[in-house]
Amino acid sequence: MPASTKATTAQTSKPRAKSTVPRHPTYVTMCTKAIASNKSRKGTSRAAIKNYLGANFAFEPKNYAIANALTKGCAEGAYIQDGARFRLTPAGKKTLK
Repeated sequence: MPASTKATTAQTSKPRAKSTVPRHPTYVTMCTKAIASNKSRKGTSRAAIKNYLGANFAFEPKNYAIANALTKGCAEGAYIQDGARFRLTPAGKKTLK
């Protein structure tokens, strides 16, 4: 009997394969859509971006991921940071099309 028990535990202890398909677009893409959807001339705040992501995508956005995405978007030239608000540049508007 010990041999058969060993065989069953070996069969049931196989590690699961992690799914590599993301359930949502990248944070940079989602933040770009959030900024574009807000029609304020002054720009979009981080709180408004977080609220948009939570309402339009099926997950709870992480603050650090939003901050990293906004920093990366500013470095790439897709956004302009004006104080605590973000606006799209003409290059950022082209990425939406």
